[in-house]
Amino acid sequence: MVLDVAITVIVVVIVFLGVQELGLDVEDPVEVEGARKAHIRDGAAVSKFLAWMAREAPNGHLSEIDVAEMLEGCRRENGALTDLSFDSISGAGEHAALPHYRVTRSSNRTINKNEIYLIDSGGQYPDGTTDITRTMIVGTPTAEMKDRFTRVLKGHISLATVRFPEGTTGAHLDTLARRPLWDAGCDYDHGTGHGVGAYLSVHEGPQRIAKTGTVALEPGMIISNEPGYYKAGDFGIRIENLVCVEPRKVKGAERDMLGRLAADKKLAVHPGVARLQHRIRDLKREMLTFLDIPGLPADNNQAERDLRYAVILRKLSFQTRSDRGSRTMADMLTVSQTARKQDVPLAPFLASLDDARCRGRAPPGLLGTR
Repeated sequence: MVLDVAITVIVVVIVFLGVQELGLDVEDPVEVEGARKAHIRDGAAVSKFLAWMAREAPNGHLSEIDVAEMLEGCRRENGALTDLSFDSISGAGEHAALPHYRVTRSSNRTINKNEIYLIDSGGQYPDGTTDITRTMIVGTPTAEMKDRFTRVLKGHISLATVRFPEGTTGAHLDTLARRPLWDAGCDYDHGTGHGVGAYLSVHEGPQRIAKTGTVALEPGMIISNEPGYYKAGDFGIRIENLVCVEPRKVKGAERDMLGRLAADKKLAVHPGVARLQHRIRDLKREMLTFLDIPGLPADNNQAERDLRYAVILRKLSFQTRSDRGSRTMADMLTVSQTARKQDVPLAPFLASLDDARCRGRAPPGLLGTR
């Protein structure tokens, strides 16, 4: 019996070492592409969830379990989800300050006004594994909350945009994410990033970004970027995306360089993103044309110009769905002048314009029908 156990242990150790030797922590191009597709799909579900959260959370009736179940439902709607990649960390207020909190029926609480809510979640899809954390405020944040969130975000961006030479380990990069917090005398007590498998474990080694991350990062490794801040008994903040290590060309470089996958670079091939990029270019052209409109008052103030720019933006965004209701630049100029003469506040005016566009009609007194 003892011999059988010993042999089993030896076999497990050999298999484990063999797996690491084969480099299964490095995803091949097919797995990386699968992960990218899984994240596009998962990102659509998370975006739908965030829109729902923005509408419903201020009403004060949502609980931690309600929100976690809603996000899971959004993921299941696409029909490709196999299961969650782990039990969602859904925490409000003091629960968000617990990095590995798991809500239960007994610990479940309502998400109250003016407090932070954090959800760390992910999905398992046949083509990839996702893991994402978003932190949001329901109501108005305190100055401290804004400061800490900004520092966490700065650390996240710093790590997401770094270029580094081959042979760099996770420990070398870990300080980049912590520096903005260190400047304020703060820190967090977990690693900054962990490896992620391809339709496998959401925590896959040996790569990690942490003070103890001694393995050199290699192209094809998928790893999380998740700095955070936790004030015990009050609130917690974490921002997490998954990134992929890839070769980086640096002009004049004397060494082979690597970097993290920039989301907008690879997702730009997605048709929806491509259309958005075209609209942004169109907007820039229209803005330049707008500045050259004959008869533009020389004494126009900044508020009026801002209003006109906003009208153009609404015009372009509406045309992404339909040409119905589109206006010429002269129409837009008339609209802005009318709004100024009627002393219409900017926010209500734009809201009425958006509502009219959605209904296919113009706001009373501002736009004629066509």
